[in-house]
Parts: sequence; structure tokens; C-alpha cells
Amino acid sequence: MFPEWAPGWPLWEDFTERYRLTGLDLRLSAPLSSALYDWNQTWMEHPEDGPLPDGWLEAGRSLHRQLQHELAGVAEVRPEFLN
Repeated sequence: MFPEWAPGWPLWEDFTERYRLTGLDLRLSAPLSSALYDWNQTWMEHPEDGPLPDGWLEAGRSLHRQLQHELAGVAEVRPEFLN
């Protein structure tokens, strides 16, 4: 999980033909899928050389926990945005 300077979801998968995934691809709940999309949108709207938007990092941590819960036993969710 990491944001990108492109619209869509911050979801990526290694070892697949489709590198970038959507909430639908992973069968995420509608609220989580929407929140992830909005989180990435917030990233795209902040200046590239500016500070992180208020609450963005905390929201990412929360979304990461939710993803881990929804994808337990299906996928490993790494919070690459924390690196």
C-alpha cells in the first residue's frame, strides 16, 4: 500500500500481470475501497514538495489496519508509505 501521483487506489501487487489493483479487484468493502481512493486523491492534491496533508499519515495507518483485517489470509499488506 502506497500512494501514487496518479488517480486510483494505492494498492499494488508483485508477481502479477496487473501491478496496480482496485478495491473491486480485491473485493474490499465499499467503505474501505472508497476511503483508500480518497486517501490517494488527497495525496495527489498536495504539493509534491510540500508537507503531508493534516491527518493523512494517521488515516493511512488506520486504512492499513483495515486492509490487513479485510485481506487476512488472502494477501500481505505492507504499509510502504511509512518507509
